[in-house]
Amino acid sequence: MKTIMAPLVHLNGTSGEQLAERLHTAARKIGAAIEAIHETAPHARDYYALRDGVGAFERARDEHAARVVKMRAVLNEVERLHRAVENREAGELPDDT
Repeated sequence: MKTIMAPLVHLNGTSGEQLAERLHTAARKIGAAIEAIHETAPHARDYYALRDGVGAFERARDEHAARVVKMRAVLNEVERLHRAVENREAGELPDDT
């Protein structure tokens, strides 16, 4: 995990309620995208007939898993920002690993 910058909620900026709502919506949509990407998981039957098919399924499976890891990392950051806005924490958020 890495540090991320959380916004400061104040009178001249976007309201905390709006920020929290937008981050919550983003997190829901990213979660839905993760579910959708799971539906695209490779299956060996789609790779065995490739001319150079030896190891093709394993490679596709590993690439798919890496995509899911990246998406989960984005979801985690958005959820951290959402919590920070709700708790009125601002500035650099420490790594939460």
